[in-house]
This record gives sequence, C-alpha cells and structure tokens, in this order.
Amino acid sequence: MKANLDKVQFPKLKPIDYVFMIGGPIAFLLVAIFGMKAVIGPIPHPSAVQRIKDGDIKPGTPLTQVLHDLGQPKSVSLNPDGTTTVIYTTTVADPDLQIEEGIIQVTQGGEVLNTSTDRQLPTKPGS
Repeated sequence: MKANLDKVQFPKLKPIDYVFMIGGPIAFLLVAIFGMKAVIGPIPHPSAVQRIKDGDIKPGTPLTQVLHDLGQPKSVSLNPDGTTTVIYTTTVADPDLQIEEGIIQVTQGGEVLNTSTDRQLPTKPGS
C-alpha cells in the first residue's frame, strides 16, 4: 500500500491555475474592502461644536480663521462690553434629543477670548 502512495503524481500546474490561486484571494479582499467602504460610507468630518470641544479653536485665534475653519455660525451677537459671541449648534442623539452649542467669545480686536460648550433640551414651539 505504501508503494502506491509514493508513486502518486499530481498534475503539473498550468498558468491559469496560478491565476486562480493567487488572483482569487486578492479579488476577494478587494471586493470585501471596497464593498464595506460602499456600505459604511466615508468617515464623517467632526462638527464645529466637536472641534470646539476638542480644543481646535484656541484663545488668540483670529475670528476670520475661526470662520474659515468652522464655517458659518448659527448666530453672532454683539455684547454690551464690545465683545462678540459666536454660537455653533449641532443635534446630539443621546437618550433625549439634545442641542449642543459651541460658544466662542471674541474680543473687540477680533481674536478668540475663550470657548465653551453647552447642552440643552430643545424647546417645543408654543411653550
């Protein structure tokens, strides 16, 4: 019996066999990677409020740079002392739907004085 196993010869591999042995796993990985990317989608950019929380906006940054980096704010108000308050908002889906605000205080000279964030429940119309 052992003599028969020693004489077993496997057929010589042809070029097409190598194409399937090497190309098959590569094609599988490419389809899996690009398929998951198509289903999941691109990585979202952080919101303006998240960037304020992360400390991307530092005191002394010019207001023009803030507007360029974060985009158009929800509101801008002038305070009695001459400073300006710039507010960015985003909606947060925690147990309750909440509105998160990123607040930037700007000096009269147009530079960031300080930043803060705040969360609040949205007000219902008519209440």
